[in-house]
Amino acid sequence: ENIASKMKDDIVNAESDFDPSLPTFYVSERGDDSRDGKSPETAWKTLDKINSADATPEHCNILFERGGIWRGFIAPPHDYITYSAYGAGKKPCIYGSLRNYADPSLWEKTEYNNVWRTAACGKNCGLVAINHSDEYGRYDEIMGIRAVVGVNGFTGAGDLCRNYQFWSNINEPELYLYCTFGNPGEVFDSIEIGERCNIFRNGNHIKVDNICVKFTGAHGVGIGGCTDYTVQNCIFAYIGGSILIGHGGGNVTGYGNAVQVYGGCDGYYVNGNWIYQIYDTAIT
Repeated sequence: ENIASKMKDDIVNAESDFDPSLPTFYVSERGDDSRDGKSPETAWKTLDKINSADATPEHCNILFERGGIWRGFIAPPHDYITYSAYGAGKKPCIYGSLRNYADPSLWEKTEYNNVWRTAACGKNCGLVAINHSDEYGRYDEIMGIRAVVGVNGFTGAGDLCRNYQFWSNINEPELYLYCTFGNPGEVFDSIEIGERCNIFRNGNHIKVDNICVKFTGAHGVGIGGCTDYTVQNCIFAYIGGSILIGHGGGNVTGYGNAVQVYGGCDGYYVNGNWIYQIYDTAIT
């Protein structure tokens, strides 16, 4: 227990690891994509900007401001990129959840008693997280209870029957949630929905350092056919649960790993990460 606690502390408090001699670009929630991104004062704002091949060269650093949250995915536009953190505070977070769904305008009543629907999400979402804090290592926060068509007699939204149970359609961008308290967007402070997406994607000579990765229905880092990919000093939590479509000839098998390789990889280095609350596997 003492050794594990020390390891967690080392990961939480790890210093950023990047080569300061390389071109360095900064990303902040308070940034602006029209700036040059070359200093904390002129930081960019969005993942779309850093995913653009026109924004950065090969051999560079992209640093996220600590304490910030970005939603979506990171697809390295070039080889030889290090993603890390700057500033003070908690690690910067990348969420697979596209927004906080605690907005009453995003939910509508259905014909089924206590069943609410949102069409603001994607297809095949794997998880629903309700009223989550930003505290590391929590295991007692509210998670949705996933229902799957074809498992235990479940046929669709009309079979939802208890609070926090949800069903995500694998064919349409919609999610149904059972809630006896009223409109979920009104009664909860936050609702994160794990879209089916890999948050960090393919690249060669990539380093992912000091990032917190949460709330995706697929993989935190999901790559294949890459060379020299490093994942270190990161925190992965609440990942997985989307359906692996067509697996075994059906659509009933859930999946989702923190750090995943499919196919080959020449040099995959996964060191000193804190991984918990993962649907399938921590590292595979």
